[in-house]
Amino acid sequence: ANNTTAIGDLAEHFEYTGPIVPGYVVSFVPGSENEYEPCNQPYSEHITGVLSENPSVVLNSPQQGPAVALAGRVTVKLVKSDQHIKSGDFITSSDQAGLAQKAVHPGPVIGYAVKNQKPGEDFVEVLLQVGKYYVPPAYIDNDYDDEKPAEKTKGKW
Repeated sequence: ANNTTAIGDLAEHFEYTGPIVPGYVVSFVPGSENEYEPCNQPYSEHITGVLSENPSVVLNSPQQGPAVALAGRVTVKLVKSDQHIKSGDFITSSDQAGLAQKAVHPGPVIGYAVKNQKPGEDFVEVLLQVGKYYVPPAYIDNDYDDEKPAEKTKGKW
């Protein structure tokens, strides 16, 4: 990868149907044969990646469709919200096609923000790590509010 940009991602060209807007969250179409579209379901189980504007590494031919970032850092488009995304917030899909949102409960995520969202911006930089956001029960249990997080899990696993 001989890219000189500050943000880099690993992408693959996908058979994607929908508007080609860098930063859109992409999902697999269940029941299809290798078809992808803008994700329009919150906490989608089929999140694939994010449309990349300028990937550092691309794995296949552009004849397949647009480049979808699968790993690395990428800018992600967000739903409008009164609360800004902060560095470390987990990011997931939303009910608005292609747009992401802050994950406020456990479930599928595309990764986490590595920068704070600035006022007036509708995007944030994310480290892509498609997977599940999980909160151990000991961190949720109110009986242990006075303990430190490390102490909460002691002896509970």
